[in-house]
Amino acid sequence: MYLLNYFDFNLSQFLIILFIVFIASIIRGFNGFGFSATCISGFAFILPAIEIVPIILILEVFISIFMIPYIWNKIDWNFVFKLLIGIAIGSPVGLYLLKYLSPETTHLYVCLIIIFLSILLMIGYSNRKINNDPAKIITGVISGTLNGLTTLGGMPVALFLLVTSIQPAVI
Repeated sequence: MYLLNYFDFNLSQFLIILFIVFIASIIRGFNGFGFSATCISGFAFILPAIEIVPIILILEVFISIFMIPYIWNKIDWNFVFKLLIGIAIGSPVGLYLLKYLSPETTHLYVCLIIIFLSILLMIGYSNRKINNDPAKIITGVISGTLNGLTTLGGMPVALFLLVTSIQPAVI
């Protein structure tokens, strides 16, 4: 129990966090993304966003390492490079916002972003015309900004891929 005191958790908060990570892992295993969105949505009721972001980033990296052998040959490296250009631009903006926005404001933005992107995914929005290089870079900027602010950088990329009707194995 000393470890929980170090992190300023009580036992019920710790168990809730473990349950959220378990559910988020199932969601990620089912469709390949959604771990961060699920975790940050649940953790935001217990921790401020500035503490959540590093935790989720570490968990995402740890989880992703195990996926590398299965997806390496399916990666569209041209698409990844264009996304990385945008992410390099957007990530510092998101980190800046994370540092200077209040936890309540950040929590509100997280909820609104998740609701908006989830609605687009649920209604099956589709637009093949945006599958071009500028749209990929803009998606990277949005992804980087959201990743720095909320660790939800995967949602805009997943939405872009689903909207442009990319095959699920590639996503």
